[in-house]
Amino acid sequence: MISQARLMAIFKYLSAENSSVKLFNTYRGLPLDSDSAILGVDQGNITANVYGYQAASMALEGQTHLHVPTLPGTLRATVVEVDIKKKRAVLSDFTDIEGAVGKRRLVRVEPSETLEVIIYDGRQRIGGKVVDLSSEGMCIYTLFANLYGLKFEHDKEVYIDFKPPFARETIRSKGIITSLTSQEGSFSHRLGLKVHTSTDVQPLLDEYIHRRQKELMNEMEQHYLSLSRKKTRRV
Repeated sequence: MISQARLMAIFKYLSAENSSVKLFNTYRGLPLDSDSAILGVDQGNITANVYGYQAASMALEGQTHLHVPTLPGTLRATVVEVDIKKKRAVLSDFTDIEGAVGKRRLVRVEPSETLEVIIYDGRQRIGGKVVDLSSEGMCIYTLFANLYGLKFEHDKEVYIDFKPPFARETIRSKGIITSLTSQEGSFSHRLGLKVHTSTDVQPLLDEYIHRRQKELMNEMEQHYLSLSRKKTRRV
């Protein structure tokens, strides 16, 4: 783990060289990212450029993720303050995290409806709720990933039963567990799944995701316009 003093020295160097860092956020599944210049470094904080909807997302979420040149992995930072009019944000409390933030190939959306899902390993079933989904995968929360003798693990093949918003009945698909993370302080687990959807269902799923993406972009525009009327948003 890199020390804060070393990290601040790297930020100062990047600022002096006019180099940028990559900032990543999501709004209800939608990815938002930008290359951001570091405008200043002061007492453990940095001031960076932020733009448009990502600035609004940072104000709403209270955090962002960074990819920094010369550093492996990803940093998570607390958003102290966002000034949308000046296109600036103050970031602090930088910590290393695990995971592939910012590397999703496909757009994911958070459903507006509650979508329940059943995961079946050939012997037993567990239930969960869909957090977000794409045309080729989904993420779910479940309370039972390590209970009742079930042994779900990375790359394990499973059956996935769920009723999409556009469907009249439950559909079954094959899938593979791509990630499994326990949620700190609870019995819940977050499962990432690659889903092999049938050819008759796939166009309907793609249409739903496209429509939901437009709805979320409209929501984000309203947040952005509202926050733009305020001089500064302290988080």
